[in-house]
Amino acid sequence: MKQPCPPILRLESLSLQSPIVLAPLLREISSAVRAGDRIAVVGASGAGKTSLLRLLNFLNSPSSGAIYFDDRDYKTLNPIALRREMTLVLQESKLLGMTGRDAIAYPLKLRGMGSEEIAQRVNIWSGRLGIPGEWLERSEVQLSASQRQIIAIARGLAIEPRIVLLDEPTTALDRAQQKCLGDILARFRGEETAAIVATRRPDFAREFATRVWHLQGGELIRDSLVGNINWERLTESLQNTQTQISREWDEL
Repeated sequence: MKQPCPPILRLESLSLQSPIVLAPLLREISSAVRAGDRIAVVGASGAGKTSLLRLLNFLNSPSSGAIYFDDRDYKTLNPIALRREMTLVLQESKLLGMTGRDAIAYPLKLRGMGSEEIAQRVNIWSGRLGIPGEWLERSEVQLSASQRQIIAIARGLAIEPRIVLLDEPTTALDRAQQKCLGDILARFRGEETAAIVATRRPDFAREFATRVWHLQGGELIRDSLVGNINWERLTESLQNTQTQISREWDEL
């Protein structure tokens, strides 16, 4: 029997406490990520999805617990070096005033790639995501929210990191664009890399994921293979939790 490969990423009793909120943002999260994993992090608003991705990308530090990348404690790693192997695409990523083409090329230039390789990567990933040539020549202010989001995703994927982190990547995308992104993530560099995607859309999660992390109130209440998920029940649970959160906000 083939032995499972060692994890790229390990989370051990990971917690995050906000200085202004009494309840922890994340509580005692433990799991592991291996090459080939495509993990959908699902949960209603405020479940802790974005907080978790920010911890993994070294934008915040945990209040307690530990994270290991290739069995190396995060505390011993250089954040910039880590982000060369693990990239985060935020929900509302900025293009730094650049054209679409320059935005995709920018992190590749920072990595010292030659102009021919950069042009090839830009063409490959803009093609895979269906980005028209005219979008690449437009500046940030000339692009719509959905166009900027797709270009930001292309910028993150063009780096071809070992782990890609996407925070609510479908927010501004139409159904066809969501389907395209789901297909790309489902075959993202085969077994060499991993993807961790925060989403409130169980239909999108079902398209690309091999595993599901279900967060609720900052806790990891389920870590399961996709085939073991009752999607109807999960969808109902997310909708009920979101409705309850909305009611609580309305009562404030």
